[in-house]
Amino acid sequence: MIVVGSAFDGLSWAGREGALASALAVLDLLKAGRRTFQTAVVVIPLLMTLLLMFIQMHYGISPLQSIPLATISALTYLLGACGVWSRVIIYRMDRRVTQVMGRPVIDGIFEGDRRDRTQSRGVRRAVLVMFSPSVSRRVKRLNASAPSDAAPHQ
Repeated sequence: MIVVGSAFDGLSWAGREGALASALAVLDLLKAGRRTFQTAVVVIPLLMTLLLMFIQMHYGISPLQSIPLATISALTYLLGACGVWSRVIIYRMDRRVTQVMGRPVIDGIFEGDRRDRTQSRGVRRAVLVMFSPSVSRRVKRLNASAPSDAAPHQ
């Protein structure tokens, strides 16, 4: 079952089609890649912790002195991992939607994303910049991966 909010009513027909196609593609991709991401989120912080323990022992740093460093390192890693992962998912979603629904649908999604980026301010804008590639980069990436018979639309 798919549940949509009141904002869905304000979308054009192409916007509705694009929103549904994106949602289904992302759900499918997240389900397929969840194990890899979960493994990375567990293994890399574990390795960072071991490295930090080695540094503490080698240089004689007390654990209390290293808590700020460990916290900053963990948060930086987590933000970076989420940023990379979200970009991978977005690029894959673009390809999947194009394969299943056709290029006009993804072009509608790109147009909506352009509007959203220009209208966003503050924290929302920062999150978009950090976790979502620009529309021009997405178009270039999609055109590079598209078969030669699919003419790019812009």
